[in-house]
Amino acid sequence: MAKEALNRSCGELVEFSMEYFGTDELMNIAFNESRSSLRCIRLVSCYQVSEDVLVDVCKKSPLLEEIEMCHCSYTEEAIEAIGHSYVLYLEGGIFNEEAIDVANTMPSLRRLHFFGNLMNNDGLQSILNACPHLEYLDLRQCFRLDLKGDLLKKCVNKIRDLRLPNDPTDDYEFDATLDGEDIDPSVDESDYFEYGFYGF
Repeated sequence: MAKEALNRSCGELVEFSMEYFGTDELMNIAFNESRSSLRCIRLVSCYQVSEDVLVDVCKKSPLLEEIEMCHCSYTEEAIEAIGHSYVLYLEGGIFNEEAIDVANTMPSLRRLHFFGNLMNNDGLQSILNACPHLEYLDLRQCFRLDLKGDLLKKCVNKIRDLRLPNDPTDDYEFDATLDGEDIDPSVDESDYFEYGFYGF
């Protein structure tokens, strides 16, 4: 069905979204059919899309403006490779190393979604220090953050549109709600993969 829909786009595909069923083959079809029109790529729990294919498609899509990756596991090298020129949405499975990499390589970011990821205060502090133009920051479901005192004040004063970890998720279109009681800030971030927290 997905292949048929892509073929029917007749090279006019603007937004390409996949949830759970994404593969390298579908990514390549989308690129081959719509490289001159594709503006937005959204991947939700697409564990079969390799970072090599994702990076290649992003780099070769001249009109691409937005990339959203929700509950996908990609290395900091992949994030760095695709993140320089786009509005970046990184949701779920993003740890401190990746957050710090975002800070170091994408200082011009204005909008950043960190919905449901496992970074802690160190990762957030790096983002705030290195991204002076940041206007929108979504931290919903980021339950390893301990937002209080100076860090909370800095977020409130710096970010025009701020979503905090416990803010409502009613307007979020995907099923990516986590239970904050399951997140222990003292547990090493890599242990959540070992425990199967994200279903990998």
